[in-house]
Amino acid sequence: MFSTYVLFAGLAILSIAGIINAQNIIEAFRTSAAEVEQWTKVPGSVGMAIFLFVGFEWVTPMGFGAGSYKWKIPLSMPLAILLNMLLYTGFAFGLHLTLTQEVIAAGTTPQILFAVETFGTTGAYAGLLLSALAIISTFNAGVMGGARFIFALGREGNLPKWTTKISLTTGVPVGAIITLGSVVFICSFFVVSFGLELTFAVVGSAIICFVYAMLMLALIRLNIEQKRSDLLFKSKISRPVQWFFVALLPILGILSLFSIPGIYASAVVCFVLVIVAASIFVKLVGFKKEKRLVSSGQ
Repeated sequence: MFSTYVLFAGLAILSIAGIINAQNIIEAFRTSAAEVEQWTKVPGSVGMAIFLFVGFEWVTPMGFGAGSYKWKIPLSMPLAILLNMLLYTGFAFGLHLTLTQEVIAAGTTPQILFAVETFGTTGAYAGLLLSALAIISTFNAGVMGGARFIFALGREGNLPKWTTKISLTTGVPVGAIITLGSVVFICSFFVVSFGLELTFAVVGSAIICFVYAMLMLALIRLNIEQKRSDLLFKSKISRPVQWFFVALLPILGILSLFSIPGIYASAVVCFVLVIVAASIFVKLVGFKKEKRLVSSGQ
């Protein structure tokens, strides 16, 4: 939590300083015909933004009790999205006003260059610190939050029993965290070894968009099938809006596969392979679960 506070404060200071130090702000926002064409990439970029900034893993650890899921999490999720939107909008403006598009596109760490241009040599160390904090915070939140999915699937019998192991001292789902952390480590080694960082970034964006669409669809199905009103998971979002996002999110996910030029083919191939592998895994797990239920007479 401390690292997240430092990261947010550092990004805010860097963004404000970059905007204040900028020269010819009005001139920087004049767009050419070529730049207008970049708007066609906005839908795919929205899919990427959902993957990067709209993460359930940022708020699920706040669920220490039943009451947390009634008001704390529903409140913290839109607040987290709003805070991220304001923070990174300011960062994008500061970056745009400080560096040219060519410089930003040519490198993989524009935040370091941004910090150096704003604060001089000291900015290089500040940029490295912010990058490290971003990696640590995101990885920690992703594993801790994503492990809850692993635990839930294991509890339902869809994953091996060890994924449901819980620490009796802290209540932490140790089995799920170790499982997810191991998978992340293996996948990271594979991705870095073959230089597939951007490809897997857009594939991950597409998958997350589909996951959130299915979560919304699950909410609709629960509200339709559950008859007792006291058991319903109530949402303040109207049913038509829910169906709208069920249709929109998969479209944004597909478009995100085409958001980065030069990797269209590899992104589509990897996405299809992931879907096929996941489908085979689900079939195998379902078959074993059904066989286990039959043998137990259920």
